Amino acid sequence: IFKLLVAFIKNSDEAQWKGYVLAVALFASTSGQSIFFNRLFNYSNNLGLQVRACLVSAIFRKALTMDSASLHGSPSGEVVNLMSADTDNIQEFIHYGWAIWSSPLQIAVSLYLLYNEVGLSMFAGAGFLVLLVPINGILTTMLGKLQAKLLAFKDERMKIMNELLAGIKIIKLFAWEKSFEKKVLAIRNNELKILYRFAYLESAFSFSWSVAPYLVSLLTFLTYVYVNDKHYLDPQRAFVAISLFNIIKFAINFAPMVVTEAVKAVISARRIQRYLNQEDLDENSVTKDEYAGTPICITNGTFSWTSDNDQNTLQRINVTIPDQSLTAVVGPVGSGKSSLLSAMLGEIEKVEGSVVMRGSVSYVPQQAWIQNNTLRNNILFGKDYDSEFYNKCVEACALGPDLQMLPDGDHTEIGEKGINLSGGQKQRVSLARAIYSQSDIYLLDDPLSAVDSHVGKHIFNQVLSNAGLLAGKVCVLVTHGLHWLPHTDQVIVMVNGQVSEIGHYEDLLSHKGDFARLVTSFLTQKEEQEENEDDDEYLEMKRSLLRTLSETENEDTDVGSDSHQDIFLQLSKTFEQSVEVKKKEEKDMTPVKVDGGLIEEEAVQTGSVKWSVVKSYGRSIGYGYLFIILFFYLIYVGCGMGSNLWLTEWTDDDRLANFTQLPEDSSERMNRNDFYLTIYGVFGIVKTFAVIVRAFLGNYRAVTASGIVHQSMLSRILHAPMSFFDTTPMGRIVNRFSKDISDMDESLPMTFNMWMDGMLTVLSS
Repeated sequence: IFKLLVAFIKNSDEAQWKGYVLAVALFASTSGQSIFFNRLFNYSNNLGLQVRACLVSAIFRKALTMDSASLHGSPSGEVVNLMSADTDNIQEFIHYGWAIWSSPLQIAVSLYLLYNEVGLSMFAGAGFLVLLVPINGILTTMLGKLQAKLLAFKDERMKIMNELLAGIKIIKLFAWEKSFEKKVLAIRNNELKILYRFAYLESAFSFSWSVAPYLVSLLTFLTYVYVNDKHYLDPQRAFVAISLFNIIKFAINFAPMVVTEAVKAVISARRIQRYLNQEDLDENSVTKDEYAGTPICITNGTFSWTSDNDQNTLQRINVTIPDQSLTAVVGPVGSGKSSLLSAMLGEIEKVEGSVVMRGSVSYVPQQAWIQNNTLRNNILFGKDYDSEFYNKCVEACALGPDLQMLPDGDHTEIGEKGINLSGGQKQRVSLARAIYSQSDIYLLDDPLSAVDSHVGKHIFNQVLSNAGLLAGKVCVLVTHGLHWLPHTDQVIVMVNGQVSEIGHYEDLLSHKGDFARLVTSFLTQKEEQEENEDDDEYLEMKRSLLRTLSETENEDTDVGSDSHQDIFLQLSKTFEQSVEVKKKEEKDMTPVKVDGGLIEEEAVQTGSVKWSVVKSYGRSIGYGYLFIILFFYLIYVGCGMGSNLWLTEWTDDDRLANFTQLPEDSSERMNRNDFYLTIYGVFGIVKTFAVIVRAFLGNYRAVTASGIVHQSMLSRILHAPMSFFDTTPMGRIVNRFSKDISDMDESLPMTFNMWMDGMLTVLSS
């Protein structure tokens, strides 16, 4: 159509209606191209978003099922980068991935049409494109290696950032902000070194592909003028060739971006694949048998947290938990009590033996897990609201007085990690959640350790006793509170990863064993370390223990031997004479009501980018550098526009069109063509120089700006008041330092170049 339109303009004898028809046809063709092209962008972008959502979901599910060894080898920083930066790289590749087949197809079709216009001269330009392939192959290999190193440094930086944000209270307490800032910036500087090298390679990419269309046209015209018999480049042939060169230019301009995104996507896909291929927990480590004789039965069990079976955590475990029973698990610190619960849950690797469970299970961990949600939703945990049973759970867990202190009762928003609840309140909310689930088996990992004695007594009586909410259920209670043991049906004593004794409290106490020694250690603690001396029941239990142990020592020890008998008798007398009740009040933190909710909603800007943001980014780049970059952009666009105008002047030269005045093989004709070709080549040289300067300088300063923004953001985060961290989820802060910084490092420079190129091209047109 364009060829016919140029012919119509040159021939003034043509009917006018033909010009209108050709103009409308050209407009319809261009409009159709724009519509279909943007629909392609829309579909590819939607596909990229869907793939990214699937990958994020897969990574999240994998994190929940990995075994302990895999979790140890995958720090949180790596997981954050996988779910943000790596999935974003794959999304961006899918967005532009169609160019992998589209660009070669456009180039091939354009070269074929160009062959129809200029003949064999087309191969001069095509040969130059072929020469670029091995050069860019080398650059692509180097980019892949740098991308792998870059992501490794990002993982290391995000690991430290996660640790820093998790312990921000301690860091501020000891004024360690500067020390941690230096540690993060040291890793960031290594990252920036890789980014600078990355920028240089991307600049080389941009240079090769930006200059390629112009050199292809120069070589093609040069060859055509010298090979053609008439040595004349007519306007119709020249401008059709220019339109084809523009198509080639459009296809080629996608090449560096697609190649770069492809390299990133391949590296990211390998990282995600490696993560997803790690070992999972063995789903068959715990056998679910609804017809088992007992709710919990472990036979000859050996378990390990590591893949090294020579370092087993639990060995020769034989445990049977009967129906409708309360079983206590006791033992020194590090003896394997919590690991025993993990073995029942299937969270620890089973080396040998069998674990059989019957019924549903609820688990209360030592460290309560609290959602950023209302207190009621933290207890319901997705279950339907039953007001009667809910109120029973709240009352049994002694949360009634706390609800009265909270600003909105159980509708009060709880901050991330329960920031506006005390340790005891969080533990009681966790316990209430487990009770509300109405499971068959309850595994409780020392839930009473974080509450005061009178609160603990209330919870034990209302929840765990024969008259409590869990009466008739199977409960396994890990505890350090030996005063609860007389009320249990069975006691399991753990020592060095093995079950030392199992039996009823009275039976274990009646003979000298590990349990008796554990009770001895408990009774000989200093009085200032006691927390329950205001409890009459506790004091009576302690007196009874002292008498029982002294009598047991008297029976088991030979007369005249040096034994613990005198120690127990003396301790009993001292206790009777000198015990003083020490009142201790629970210090639950009352949250301050914040208008509009405790956690602030993330502000998302819509519409145009504020000028203050543009100025801030420009200041980071440097206004002087921005002026230089813009100046060479103008030169680049100006040379492109000037070369087209010069081509017009060349093809409109009346003397070259007059073969009578300038014969075909005359030296004057050749000299005139050389003149036009030289000027056309000069435009290309200047354009090449402008591309080199603006590409290298622009990419270099973009990396520098990213480093400045990161350093400023890190400094402000570290010096922010604690109220900021109380109202801002950690995930939001982590996302700023992972995906957003990654976008500034890699995507923003490319987007800025595309915007500048498009804007100036439109203005020049």
